Amino acid sequence: MADERVCSAIGCDKPQIARALCPKHYDAWRRHGDPLISKTRTRGSCSYPGCDRPHASKGYCGSHYSRLRRHGSVRPTRNEPGSALKYLNEIVLPYQGDDCLKWPFSKTGRYASVKIDGKNTYVMRIVCEQHYGKPPTPEHQVAHSCYKNPLCCTPGHLRWATIIENEADKLEHGTVRAKLSVTQVLQIRELESVLDVRSIAKRYNVSVCAVYNIHRRKTWNRI
Repeated sequence: MADERVCSAIGCDKPQIARALCPKHYDAWRRHGDPLISKTRTRGSCSYPGCDRPHASKGYCGSHYSRLRRHGSVRPTRNEPGSALKYLNEIVLPYQGDDCLKWPFSKTGRYASVKIDGKNTYVMRIVCEQHYGKPPTPEHQVAHSCYKNPLCCTPGHLRWATIIENEADKLEHGTVRAKLSVTQVLQIRELESVLDVRSIAKRYNVSVCAVYNIHRRKTWNRI
């Protein structure tokens, strides 16, 4: 009697549950019509180009399948790690063209930036140092000749400039609107100890508040 309760599949001594078969062979019979057929699943590689991780679902690895499920596409929704630095070294630094080369990655404020050793660094400063050496003084900063494109990193459009030179460029290009020139602002500061605020305001045809803000560096604080 004990033998009759054993699975009838060859070589199997597990207890039978139905059709004289054990659970495993009964399931094989129900799925494939033959209890001795077992579907062996071979896991290939992810079908996404360049990915050799094991297949998980719908032809993709777990990471690409998750991206497909969340965004409807396996194409990256953000830049791959290291792509910005690679673009800087392979495209920006060797660039010799005259057209604006716009930075396509992240920015800090209005300007292009790249993360190096975990720290965000301005791309234009890296380019300036590469092509023109270190800044002449710690006060020098990078100035753009293409004032309308702050994300430009074309080497020929960049140069080292003092703060006053840079601010003067902004006024000349119209990126900063002001009734006063850089020279006049410096003069107003020098007159602080000589004339009262109202007299200075009248001389330069500005408001008393404007003079007060210049003296207290609430405005024009970069010069």
